[in-house]
Amino acid sequence: MSFTALGCKVDPLLRSVTDASGRTTRLEPKACDLLVLLAGRPGEVISVEQLIESVWGGRFVTFDRGLPLKAVRDVEPRHLVVL
Repeated sequence: MSFTALGCKVDPLLRSVTDASGRTTRLEPKACDLLVLLAGRPGEVISVEQLIESVWGGRFVTFDRGLPLKAVRDVEPRHLVVL
């Protein structure tokens, strides 16, 4: 089911985000999962452990900390803070 966040239409089934100007950006699967998680918990601080549990099902993962977040940040950069 699609939803609106920060003026953008997010469609998790299509893994796409459409901004106010109509530009659509396709997201990688985990980047989309991450966006859905963050959009569903506005204003909350979410730890890396919580992200891994929610997005990767608690499986041990190694990744460039900025890679999944870059795709989300490209959509709406002023609303994402990485600590």
